[in-house]
Amino acid sequence: MTGFEFIFSDKPVNRLYRHVLFWAVLALHFVIQNLLIGGFNESLKQRSFSESVYYLLFFLPTYILDAYILLYILIPLYFIPRKYALFIVWIVVLIIIGCVASTLLGALYMHLAWHMPFYTITFNSNKYNLVVNGLFLPVTILVISGGIKITKSWYFEQKENERLAKEKINGELQLLKNQLHPRFLFYSLNTIKRNILLHPGLAANLILKLSDLLSYLLYESDRQWIALEKELEIIKSYAEFQKRSRRSKFDTDICVSGITSGKYTVPLLLLSFIESSFDFILKENQKHLALKLFITVGDDYLDYNMVFNRFLNKLNGVSKAKVHFFTIEKQLRLTYPNTYKFTININDQDMAININLPLHFANLEEDNIVKEKLYELL
Repeated sequence: MTGFEFIFSDKPVNRLYRHVLFWAVLALHFVIQNLLIGGFNESLKQRSFSESVYYLLFFLPTYILDAYILLYILIPLYFIPRKYALFIVWIVVLIIIGCVASTLLGALYMHLAWHMPFYTITFNSNKYNLVVNGLFLPVTILVISGGIKITKSWYFEQKENERLAKEKINGELQLLKNQLHPRFLFYSLNTIKRNILLHPGLAANLILKLSDLLSYLLYESDRQWIALEKELEIIKSYAEFQKRSRRSKFDTDICVSGITSGKYTVPLLLLSFIESSFDFILKENQKHLALKLFITVGDDYLDYNMVFNRFLNKLNGVSKAKVHFFTIEKQLRLTYPNTYKFTININDQDMAININLPLHFANLEEDNIVKEKLYELL
């Protein structure tokens, strides 16, 4: 059993170990603390270890009862639903009951252990049991046990939020893939049909590329990570299809620099981005379209710079482009929070879009195993 499982696992055996350890530490602290007799002239007389254990037995049931009422009744019913006023009221009631119970149990202990008649036990002689055993220790135990419970609940809530965010990201990726299919298939099949009649040899090559693209879209894009080399290969194939699907002249230039092996990225994100870019620039019926894509692969980052000729009104060009790429930027924000850069620059002749995002490495499998174990514990 690992330390993480001991602290966070809800398996009965692990929970039993945690609770036994907690009460064992508390009991040891109580016994050591009370080797000196509490009460009037407490420093003049000492208890033996067995006498201190006997003293503990009077108060421990009250501490256990208070702690579990807090953990399994008050926190679930009032604190977690944010009913803080009722939570505080019941905490005060619990402490008052604990003070009364500890005072009575202290008197019972003095009667049995010290053979004092009940009528001789005064408030002054019993105030140690009221203040320390009835107020200070129970409040300390409630704070520690409640703090642990609330901290664990907050931790699990954060992990659940992360899981939901991850599912949302996957859902948006799936949506992007579904949006990509119809247009992609229409242009691709139309291109193949035209080349079958005009260039049969080229058509055969395009059919093979189409097969690879569809295999990627249907099967490989559902993975959590994809090799950067594969994603870049698909981007090049997609650009080739778009180029051949246009009857008007369309120049494309894709340049990749840097080491790509052993590096991974989120599948479909870059492909969805270039597909949206093509969709954006092809809406305008220009006679001569030109697109240049410069991809720089660093040690732990990817710089994706796209430049194409686009004659837009300067006043609304950037805002119009940002609206079109809103979904992509949102996907970047969810996938790479606070670690990506996305900029759009437009002048009289060109439009440049730049994305800079981190890359992952070949030890992803180990990371995924750790995350899977974490979600299993939840």
